[in-house]
This record gives sequence, structure tokens and C-alpha cells, in this order.
Amino acid sequence: MKEHYDPWLVRLPDGRTISAKSTAAVRRHMEHGVIPKNSMARRSPEDEWRELEWIAEFADLIHGGPRLIAPEPRPLPKEFEAEEESITSEEAKPHHATPPPLHRSGSSSSNTTTSTGMHDPLRLQSVGVRGLVDELLTAFDAALKSHKLLTSALWCAVVAFTIVILGYFAFRITEAIWLTKLITYSVSLAAAAGLFTLISKQAHEEATTAKRVSPMQAIRGIVPEFVQVLLIMLAIYGGGFLVLYLLNLAPEQISKLVSNLSDNLASIVTTLLVIVLKIISIVVVLIMLLGTFAIPIRVVEQANPKQIISDWIQLLKVHRQRALIYQAGAIMTSLVAAIPTIIPIYLTMSFGPSMPRNESALSTFFPIFTQAFDTSLYAFAFGPALGYYIVANLYIYLHLRYEHSDH
Repeated sequence: MKEHYDPWLVRLPDGRTISAKSTAAVRRHMEHGVIPKNSMARRSPEDEWRELEWIAEFADLIHGGPRLIAPEPRPLPKEFEAEEESITSEEAKPHHATPPPLHRSGSSSSNTTTSTGMHDPLRLQSVGVRGLVDELLTAFDAALKSHKLLTSALWCAVVAFTIVILGYFAFRITEAIWLTKLITYSVSLAAAAGLFTLISKQAHEEATTAKRVSPMQAIRGIVPEFVQVLLIMLAIYGGGFLVLYLLNLAPEQISKLVSNLSDNLASIVTTLLVIVLKIISIVVVLIMLLGTFAIPIRVVEQANPKQIISDWIQLLKVHRQRALIYQAGAIMTSLVAAIPTIIPIYLTMSFGPSMPRNESALSTFFPIFTQAFDTSLYAFAFGPALGYYIVANLYIYLHLRYEHSDH
């Protein structure tokens, strides 16, 4: 195993910027003509671009002659050891004379590019928007494998049906709306945590082993991870919605506090404070959106709560803008993934058969089953979107953590 990590950023003559994980990767693609010899390269975004002929590691490929001695590369961080070990026997075979295409994650045109392409040390990674599209397509390809979308759809349908029935009986027994909501919200949160844990673990194991992992295989030993993911979601979404609820009550309390002021002054104070509260609400929603990355941190890094918080904060410090844009892209693509199920179910619910209006001859118990079934159909329609979103979050985290970090 190579004990070094020497990434490069390469700017092609057409303006595209790609990243390579090692000098060997750049040299290989220069030899095959994928990287033109009039390209430029640098180690990190802080360095200046230099032509390849003026870089010791590549000068011999342009001018001929013996290879110049390059500086000692930096030590290999622990998290990159698995990447170096993932070189397959296919890569050791002699290469054909025909130059291979530029490797993109999710592409099937290369024998080394699979759903685990991000672990290929010789893979070239597109930078910027192209990199985002590559990762989203890779996630889409991974989500289609092992029937993750179907698993997510069925999971959501069963949970939705159960919640409606459970809420009905809880209200009939307790006649307390707040208790009914508490029960249904708790079950929904636990079900969401279970789905996030299962799909994330399944996708991660497939990405690291390059083997198909069934839901039954992924569910083994899942309880500790499920408990921590449940606590993460309780802190993120439970805490977030609690803060939003309190912020929603604040304007009424503010109006009472400023009631002793003059009408004009009270209006000005109230308006300014409401604007501040709305800004705080936006920040809370963004934190909830980006907080989803805490789940793949737990699954990938097997971290304890303290490490999860530390890694999440560090990730947002370095990549907060990129992470937010990637999240938006994942949400948009997840909605596209749900179109094949949303359209037929929507048309069925709009124009299909429904319960007769005169239900006097029926027990009040049967309509609730129809309502539960209808709700489960809608949940089934949006299940693939949630399944893809979970996989996309995992791949986005891996991309940000290992493709855009030097530590």
C-alpha cells in the first residue's frame, strides 16, 4: 500500500477543472491522452496554476528523458488508507492503446468506475457544478441498486398506514388531541430514523465493498446505530420544530409587551422584532436542512455523539455554501426520482374510485381504513424521493469529506 497522499487539481485547456488523488493518476491519464500536455495543475486552491512541463512530477512525459525526482509526498491520512487499498486487479492489467474516456462517477464506460468510483485512486473527479452532478447521478445509480427505492416506498406506505390507524385508536381511547399527536409524531420520528439508518448503512456498505447488500444484511447489528440516529433526528428536527413553534408564539407576546407604548412606536418595535424572528426562523430551517449530514457522519465514521457534533461543525465551517447547494440539488433530484410513482397515484386518487357518500350502513371503523390506505398510497409515491435523498446525503458527505479535504 502506498504511504502517501498527493492530490492534484488539473485545469484542462477547455476550462474544465478536475481533481486527481495522486501523481500516478495524473501521469496515467496524461499517457492515455485524457489530460492534454498543455494543461495546468496545482496542489491546492491556494497554490498558483503551473504548466505541466514545469512540474517535476510530469516534465518527463512532455520533454522525454528520465523522470525528475519529485518532492516527498505528504503522509497519508488514515481515512485515505481504504481508498489506496481499493485498487482492483483490473487496474493492474495492461491498458489498451485507445485512450479511455474521462472517468466520471456513475459511468459504466470504464472498468474501474462503479458506484464506488469515489474510492478509485486513479479516478479523475470533476470539480464544481460538474462534480455535483456526477455525485448526484452516482447516488441515483446507487439508489436503484438493491431495490432501495422500493424498500423506501414500502416502508413509508406501511408506516403511514400504521400511523393513521394508531392515531384513530389513540384518540378513541384517550380523547386527548395532544396525546394523539405526541404518539403519532413519536412513531413517525422513530420510523424515519429507522429508514435513514437502514438505507444509509446499506448504501455505505455497498460503496465500500462493491457488493450488493440486501436490507436483511444491512439490518444486522443496526440497533446501536438506530438509537443514535434517532437521538440525532430528535435533536435536529424535534429541537428545530420546537424553536419554530416558540418563535411563532413570540409576536403575540411582543404585542402584549409593547401595548403600553404609543401606537406608532409599538408598530415600529413589533415590526422590527418580527423581522428579526423571521431571520432567526430561516437560520433554524437551514440548520435543520444541513443537520441531516450528521446521520452519514454517524454511519460512515462510527463516531460517538461528541465526535459527530465536532465533525458536523467542521464540515460546515469548510463547506457550508457547497453543502447547502448540494442539498438543494439532492432535493430537486429526489423529486424527479419520485415522478414515476407520484403521477399514477395522483391520477388514481383524483379520478379513481372512492368511498360512497352515504356511509350510514357502514361502521365508522371502515372509513378510517380507506383513509389509511389513501394516505399510504401518497406515502408510497413519495417514498422513492426519500430513499434517494438518504443515499444522496451519504454520497454528498463522502464527496465533501474525502474529495474536498486535505485532512
